[in-house]
Amino acid sequence: MTTYQAAGVDTDLEAVFAQMCKDRIAKAWPEAAIGDYAGNIPVPDECRNMKGSVDGSGTFFHLASRAGAWHALGQKPTVASAMDVFVAGAPPVTIEDILDMEVLRPDEHIGVIDGVITACKALGCHLIGGETAVLPGTYVDDRFVNINLAVIGAPVPKFLARPPQVGDAIYGWISTNPGVNGLSLIRKIFKIDGGSQRAMQRLNRKRKELGGKSLADILFEDTPVFAQDILAEMEHGHYFAAHCNVTGHGIPGNLPRVLSDGVKAVIDQHSWPRPPIFKLIQDAGDVPIEGKGGMQWTFHNGPQIISILARGLAEPYENGFHSRHITCIGTIEKRHGDEPQVKFINDYRDSPDI
Repeated sequence: MTTYQAAGVDTDLEAVFAQMCKDRIAKAWPEAAIGDYAGNIPVPDECRNMKGSVDGSGTFFHLASRAGAWHALGQKPTVASAMDVFVAGAPPVTIEDILDMEVLRPDEHIGVIDGVITACKALGCHLIGGETAVLPGTYVDDRFVNINLAVIGAPVPKFLARPPQVGDAIYGWISTNPGVNGLSLIRKIFKIDGGSQRAMQRLNRKRKELGGKSLADILFEDTPVFAQDILAEMEHGHYFAAHCNVTGHGIPGNLPRVLSDGVKAVIDQHSWPRPPIFKLIQDAGDVPIEGKGGMQWTFHNGPQIISILARGLAEPYENGFHSRHITCIGTIEKRHGDEPQVKFINDYRDSPDI
């Protein structure tokens, strides 16, 4: 007799994990109703439409799974996914996840859900449900766990004052880690793929270039959540023309998505201290700065979120931004012909102390 369990799917374990998820969500949001076929999405009275987006962990799940960094595997992709909706003018309202794995280990994998909940709390949204799928024979490593997410946001009136114009100032919200982007390159450079003991030793070795921290310390630290900071700056009278979530393809591949054809962004790379992890990646892998596949096109190199301040509507007062994570990194200028919409000037300002 052959059973589903013999094929690699333990429905009893799935029931245990489902209850663990329900308990975590009920603790985070006592009003939540989890267990139905679909979750409820609260729609603000003034909303005529909602916005949605999907994203996932990319190959970050390879590294996080083998290292047992379950919280990071939940928190970091959730922030990356949710901020796509946020910068489009719709702060996230609800999130749903799909968690799949070769073998379900409830006591370990609940850490992924804890990471998702941590991100949701910081974003100001709810986790309303999800799917756990055990997929025997799918992954090359039975430790692998992957997560994908669907995010729904409610548009905010006057979230953006107007399109970016010549003279607007460009600000960056600085993060000290690369999020979930560029992990295939990082794994190759530092030979931390495969999950061997030697690979894990390289991942956890303390490095002077990182101020005594390890790659694991940096790669698995929480991704900063700047959503509430941006909303707070709006409350304090700052008018923004655009926001950009710098994910895969870096600033050159993302910032043009929020610019009209007639303008370009001039980014001064010396205007912020580049976090040490990016210089280490560049030096260790002999990675070029420019060109597709180089540092500029693979990582944010610091400015994880970019905000364009709409000048002429309300000039910021001296040191007027309340957040310490934001810094001016460039300006919007007139574009001539078909020149690139992102122009970098000056060298990176590398700093070991950030």
